[in-house]
Amino acid sequence: MSFQCDGGWPPFPKPQAKPMTVREAWQGLPDFDKRPLALSPLFSAYWRRAKPGDILGGHFSSSKLHWDRPAPTMQKSETNGGLYHPEECRRLHVTEMVRLGSFADGFRFAVPDHQAFRQVGNAVPPGLMRGIAEVVRDHILMVDQFTYISTFAGCGGSSLGYKWAGGKGLLAIEFDANAAATYRANFETPVLERDICTVTAAEVLKLTGLRVGELDVLDGSPPCQGFSTAGKRQIHDPRNSLFREFVRLIEGLQPKVFVMENVSGLVKGKMKYVFAEIMRCLKATGYAVRCKLLNAMYFNVPQSRERLIWIGVRADIGRGPEFPKAQGKPTGFALEQAGDGPWWLNKEQVAQRIEHRSRQEARGHGWGHVFYDGEGPCPTVPKNGFCSASPILVKQSGGWRHLVLGELKSAGSYPSSWAFVGTWQNAYQRIGNSVPPRFMQAIAETIRDAIILPARAARHPVPGAS
Repeated sequence: MSFQCDGGWPPFPKPQAKPMTVREAWQGLPDFDKRPLALSPLFSAYWRRAKPGDILGGHFSSSKLHWDRPAPTMQKSETNGGLYHPEECRRLHVTEMVRLGSFADGFRFAVPDHQAFRQVGNAVPPGLMRGIAEVVRDHILMVDQFTYISTFAGCGGSSLGYKWAGGKGLLAIEFDANAAATYRANFETPVLERDICTVTAAEVLKLTGLRVGELDVLDGSPPCQGFSTAGKRQIHDPRNSLFREFVRLIEGLQPKVFVMENVSGLVKGKMKYVFAEIMRCLKATGYAVRCKLLNAMYFNVPQSRERLIWIGVRADIGRGPEFPKAQGKPTGFALEQAGDGPWWLNKEQVAQRIEHRSRQEARGHGWGHVFYDGEGPCPTVPKNGFCSASPILVKQSGGWRHLVLGELKSAGSYPSSWAFVGTWQNAYQRIGNSVPPRFMQAIAETIRDAIILPARAARHPVPGAS
């Protein structure tokens, strides 16, 4: 879902610009005859006493316009719609009313001008309906829809990003029972709850009704615990080879594009050898492949979360991988006033955190708890942050606590309506182990606009299009 939308479902448009002032709306107005627009002696006196922006003579439906403010609501009046010129003692001409109502210049009414005010004042402004219609077109009718399959799908963070970008999920593959249950609670997409090592490309094609090469995007986030800087970084961790299962499905499904996500630790220290092996295997598929280190905090996620993103494009598509540009400055999120719950630390736990932090600082290390106050992006939310050696804590009401569920959703860019299955600890694990939806949305929109839709247009040009 693009940022023209509010993030909910069904989607509604977000404001697309600052309110337009009367001065801006009337720039370049065509000439018209002002003589029939003179006011009666009574309303002339009201107009002269009123300041710009005031109502006239106690008539709440009548206003003297202000050049540098938006016009008030237009009334269904056969005279002037309740609006008067800001510096000329007269009613408005239909040409001026048309501009304030966002109609096009030259819009024709099948009634005399003095009756056209009724039609303008009784109409839905075309500019407003255009914003609504574009959202319906792009995110409900899905004119620009593309298909995706999510492997290592987790609770659905990546899938939500693809959905917001106009994607249609055909299948999710996830091994963890709680993650799969959470995915089902938020999507109608079928979930294959299995070890990916047992899933074949032929089975995926049968389940989705696809043929080889038809899928637009294959997405995957192979487990990263063996690579993560937050873990022990064991180069022979068996989970480090699960990316090969993703490569196997690329070869069997032949998607137009693939996207793979993993932790930044792959390009640090001894893990660089694993990174080189991953690049070798992905390029061996024949796809044009690029990898880039991105931080989610520059893509509307209030969390500093560095991730490696691989994008591969099939050779016959004729386009190279493209990555999104930063969409804004890092921001934070508001903290809640937390009630009772497992997120509070008792005195013994607080003492343990203080002792641990002091011990690490004495050794010259940076490990230990980190306090968050809502200012700026939140530190990276780890999978087991509630029991890790370096948790994110909040000082509140004289105590220490972890992030509560609403704050975790904010940190992960999940909507408040997102359903998590199980306990607070389960939700913490799901968010700490997921790709933030807004982050993936930015990636997906770039792939859609720079690769999938141009390739589709090249193969199926619209008749008469230049």
